[in-house]
Amino acid sequence: MFAHEQAETVQLSVSRHRLRSSEAHTADNPTMKINDPFGRVSRRNQQQYDTFRQQLREMGVDNADQCRTFTRNATLSFVKIATVILAASLITIVALPKLTAPIAVIDVLVLLWLAGSYVQLRVQMNRYRREECNEASR
Repeated sequence: MFAHEQAETVQLSVSRHRLRSSEAHTADNPTMKINDPFGRVSRRNQQQYDTFRQQLREMGVDNADQCRTFTRNATLSFVKIATVILAASLITIVALPKLTAPIAVIDVLVLLWLAGSYVQLRVQMNRYRREECNEASR
């Protein structure tokens, strides 16, 4: 009889744990994702988008033409920054050839970070254009 009570207690404990964990997963997001099981990434992305949307509103970007202009200007800025980074690196490599490897590694890391930031900007801009300007993204 003792073993039966112990097994029943374990089952009840497991059931409570499953119930609590399923409530936690479904409270914010009805579907649990494999790559974001607790919704942390989704919440962070939503917070970043909310901040981005607020900044665009403060800048007066509220129609499709202004969105395109903003995107074009941001693209030009990213290209200019990448060009300056590469030019400075080439000048440094020519002046200090022994530092070629570390400079190349730093360049790759900075350019990857810049590319990631640019992609994130485009994703958020497309969402803003879709939601706020009622336009399909390109």
